[in-house]
Amino acid sequence: MSRKLFTFLLSELKTDRIVCKKCKASSEMTLTQLSGKENVWCPACQADMESKPSLAKLAETIKSLQNPTAFDVEFVLPDDEPSGK
Repeated sequence: MSRKLFTFLLSELKTDRIVCKKCKASSEMTLTQLSGKENVWCPACQADMESKPSLAKLAETIKSLQNPTAFDVEFVLPDDEPSGK
């Protein structure tokens, strides 16, 4: 039995998509744009889509880990679909 995996390096991440839990609309922005935001509002229903200032801190942390000298950060997303499909 084999499993498919989707992997990507943190350094490859350029754009974030923030999805509103209230109406499911989304907003995409670069890490630089997100790190400069004080508030992120849903483009459809205007709900506040962040726990201030966690999204900006997340973007800054990701940016700081994208160019380390001693390591790379890789994310692995498993395909949990049964292998018979």
